[in-house]
Amino acid sequence: MHNPLPFLTMSKITLLDGVEWDIAELETKMIDDGFYYGYCGTATLSSSAAKDLVDSPRTYHNYIKYGSTETPAMLKGRMLHHMVLEPERCDDIYMVVEVKSRATKAFKEAVEENPGKSVVTRTEWNDAERLSEALLKNKHVVSHLMGAKFEVPKIGMLNGLPFRCKADILVPGYGLFDIKTTTDLRAFPYSAKKYMYPMQMYIYTTIFGLPWENSKFIVIDKSSCDIGIYSVDESFINLGEHLLNRACQTYMDFFGPEATEEVHEYIIYDTLTS
Repeated sequence: MHNPLPFLTMSKITLLDGVEWDIAELETKMIDDGFYYGYCGTATLSSSAAKDLVDSPRTYHNYIKYGSTETPAMLKGRMLHHMVLEPERCDDIYMVVEVKSRATKAFKEAVEENPGKSVVTRTEWNDAERLSEALLKNKHVVSHLMGAKFEVPKIGMLNGLPFRCKADILVPGYGLFDIKTTTDLRAFPYSAKKYMYPMQMYIYTTIFGLPWENSKFIVIDKSSCDIGIYSVDESFINLGEHLLNRACQTYMDFFGPEATEEVHEYIIYDTLTS
């Protein structure tokens, strides 16, 4: 288990915009996705923001300035999470159109007529439903849902910077579980590093103050619906800590109060070889 961190007993926290918040009040407001991804999206860092910072300070800068567009893969992942963890919210969040393509007139009209909802095609909905049913019919997955809390937000300080996270499945006092989709379950150990999941697991377990030894990834193959439950080892967590340190240093260099670098000056020099 991680060493106890001072922020776990803090009652106040100052965000990137300089505003001080009562932590309990802030975490209550973070339950709302609009607040969590809206205001907190720029006033705090997250595992996604940290990944952008490791990739390139420009990537993070572009997100903060222009926002991001939800990809089809991101949409399917979001629907899957809601279907498995918060099915009671699906009718309020999604509008299903009985078409196969987003290019149809009916779909475009539905988007205009339902500005407060995520409009999806029947095909997109059925794909997500197929995955959710596979997860919920698997006794090994269901065993991790027993006695758990879902979509639990939390905030804390890492390397002097405010980080937010929202646990998919939280077993209080024990550990947490994160649901992922993949196009190749056998290759997940490799894609996990590509998408910097070590950093995500390090951030989440540290902020929640939970042992990484008890925390796992629940992964489903989008084609076959095969399911894998992956534990992590100390080297995985150490890599996550290393990546986080890189991300935080990049933030301080380019965006911190005493930044020494300009984003528009960022450049990569390399040599191409045969």
